[in-house]
Formats: sequence, C-alpha cells, structure tokens
Amino acid sequence: MEEFVVKRTIVLISVLLMVLAVSISAQSISTQGVLRDSDGHSVEDGDYTMAFSIYSALDGGTLLWGPYSKTVAVENGVYQVVLGDVNPITSFNSDGSNYLEITVENEIMTPRLRLNVTPYELANLSGSSNVFPGSGNTGIGTTSPQAKLSIVAPGDNVDLIHLDENGDADKEFTFQGMFAGSGSSGNGLKLRSQWIDKIMFWRGDGNVGIGTDAPGGKLTVKGGNLYVDNNNFGGTPAVDIAVGDTDTGLDSDGDGALDIYSNNNKTMSIRSGKVGIGTSTPVIKLQVEGGSDVSPSSGGFIQAGASSGANIAIDNNEIMARNNGEPAMLHLNNDGGITGFGGSVNARVGGGGFSKPFQFVKFEASGENATINTGWSADDWIAAITGFDAGYGDLDESGNNDLWQINAFVENGVWKIFCDAPTHNNYPEWDIYVMFVNTKFGYATAGYKAN
Repeated sequence: MEEFVVKRTIVLISVLLMVLAVSISAQSISTQGVLRDSDGHSVEDGDYTMAFSIYSALDGGTLLWGPYSKTVAVENGVYQVVLGDVNPITSFNSDGSNYLEITVENEIMTPRLRLNVTPYELANLSGSSNVFPGSGNTGIGTTSPQAKLSIVAPGDNVDLIHLDENGDADKEFTFQGMFAGSGSSGNGLKLRSQWIDKIMFWRGDGNVGIGTDAPGGKLTVKGGNLYVDNNNFGGTPAVDIAVGDTDTGLDSDGDGALDIYSNNNKTMSIRSGKVGIGTSTPVIKLQVEGGSDVSPSSGGFIQAGASSGANIAIDNNEIMARNNGEPAMLHLNNDGGITGFGGSVNARVGGGGFSKPFQFVKFEASGENATINTGWSADDWIAAITGFDAGYGDLDESGNNDLWQINAFVENGVWKIFCDAPTHNNYPEWDIYVMFVNTKFGYATAGYKAN
C-alpha cells in the first residue's frame, strides 16, 4: 500500500494518498485511493480539485499524458477516478517507465507513483498489442503452457487458429486440430478455408496430404496437380509435376499419355502400357526414335554397357559390339544354343568389322621336309589348305616312307605349314594354297591338324 504526504493549502491539513487498484479498459486507467490528514484521519467529505499527469520518469522526464483536472467527490476519504475516459491515454512507455503525478488543490504530492500494470495492459496502453515478454510461456486455453505458445483445444475438430480480414466471412483461414485418440493415424493439424475443407493436412505419423486428410504416403496429392517450379514452366500442356528451373517435369494433358519433359521438350511418353522415347505415340511396348547412326566410337539409339568398356549399340538398322571406342566381337548364343534365321534370308558378310572375311594366299618352299611360316596370326585368322603342287620332284612311290603330309599348325600364335614328300635324289618345289577365314566371322576349334 503506497502512501504520499501532501499539504492542502486551503484547509492547512496534510493528506495521504493510497492507490488501491489500477485496471485497464481500452486506453484508460481506473485508479482509487484514500486521502488522510497528517494525523491519519480521513479528510472531510466533499469535492476536491485534483489533477493527474503521467510522466516517463520518477523526477523530471517527458510528459506522456495529462494533465487531466476534475472535481472529485471524496467520501470517508475515498476517491475514484478514471484516467483517459475523456482524453484516451495514447502515449505510454512499453518498457514500464510510467509514473503518475497527482495534484490535490494545487498541491503536488511527491514522489510520483509508478504505474505497475500487467504485460497485457502495458502492451494495450503502449499500442504494442502484438508484443509479449521475452521470457516465460504463453497459454491459450490453458493456465499451464508447455511452450512459448501453447494452444489447448477443448475437443476434436476445433479451430485452433482463425485468420480473417476485417471479420469478412469470405476471407478466412483456420488451423483445425484433429484428435482421434492415442496412437491413431487420424491425429493431425488441418488447414482449411471457407472454400476448401482439406487444403493441407499434417498427420501425426509424418504423412502430409494435400486435398485429403488420409494421406497414404509421405506426400499424397488428391484432386489436383503437383507443380514445383523455379522458373515458370513454359510448356503449353497442363503440367502435373514440374521440377527445377530447367522446365523439366511430368505432364498429363488429357490425351491419355503421361509425358516427361526436359527443357520444354517432350522426351518420353507412356501410353496404355507402351513407352515411347523420342515419340509420343508408341505402338509397341518400347519404341525409340531420334537417335544417330551407330559407329565404333559413338552413336546409336540404344546402348547396353558403359561407353568406356564393352557395350552393344543399336540404331534403326544396325547392331554393333564395341569396346571403349573400338569395334568388338558380337556374340550370338555364345554359351550354346541354336541361332535361327527365319524366312528367306540373304546373308552378307563384311562391313565395318573387317574388310576381307576370306583371303586366299599362295606360299612357296622347297625340300623333302619344308616348313612355311605364313606370318598370319591365329588370333585373327583360321587357316585351311585348299591345294598344293610339288613340281617335278622324283617321288618315292615305294617303301615305308611314302607317306605324303601337308599340315597346317599353330606355333607361337602364328600359322605354319609343314610339307613332307619323300623323293629320289632331288627336291620338290612346293606351291601351297591356303584359305584364311577372319575370326570375326566365327570361331573354329578344329579343322586343322598340328604337326
């Protein structure tokens, strides 16, 4: 209880002031006190001229409001005055430095009285109605807030936060709490408006629904399109999903196909279970158009394998085996089986893999026992002897050594030919004819006899 001693000049008695209560209504303060003389007795009943001012400091300071003078009725020493009922209190310090100065019959009572009001009242008077103390918790619907702002709903499907414009029912949004019981997937927070009930739903299990309060996955969109774009998708179709600033996304424009775009270009279409790459009207399960002619180092419509290693490339009329930019062997049924060609088949051997799949070469040598080094690699060629001529040698046609031999064999990775023909006192002059078959045309594991 605060007491102030002042001197009343008219009746030559001292008075005491005691502020009993301060309450806030709009921009006004209701104050009540008791006036006593120096002996502690209440002043006589009657009307007293009193003036009230609010300053920013205990002494001196800035005048924030007042002075407000009026004749106040005092009964049993008690008075009551509403400050701001005529002139609203429009200037009030939000830091709490507000002091009330009272004058009774032109006598200023000292010291000034500090106005201690609640944070809400202080914010209301200072015009800072959206400012709250920096410490402590605020509760709405609860006297025991568990966080800086704690909102407790009285039940299920109750609006927790309501936003509108000037009370316009056509311009409002609400956050509604849905509480379906402990552990239930129906718990969540729903954003709604007067137009749409299920704008967005944040479910308690971590799932988010747009247009639905029953999301079946981490994000479920129902009744509309999902459009995420950093640079305004420029394509003409209606976009279902667009991602990033390169105008890339998915589109379902009502033509029965799901299209994939990249840089505003349609790159893939899925229609009735058929996939088109480079075409929006695939007629088979997978149709690829718009590639380039395949070559050993690049190109093709489809590639299986890495460009830096072994791969097979296909264009619209060619299949090529490649290995790191070089031609490679193409295997058909490499582990066995039958490779069939149906219908009327015209086969052509040659082209980019090798220029001469078959070559015929003549070799010459002399002597009863002659070995010819052909110089042809067994890795690249298969050798087959097609004929020979021994010249005018005097051949031995009897005895145990009349066996003639002409064999092709491999030594140190190179094809060689061994010629053996017994003669009488002279030597044969050999002409050997060999057909070489390129190994890229096929493998042969037999067909020649080693010496």
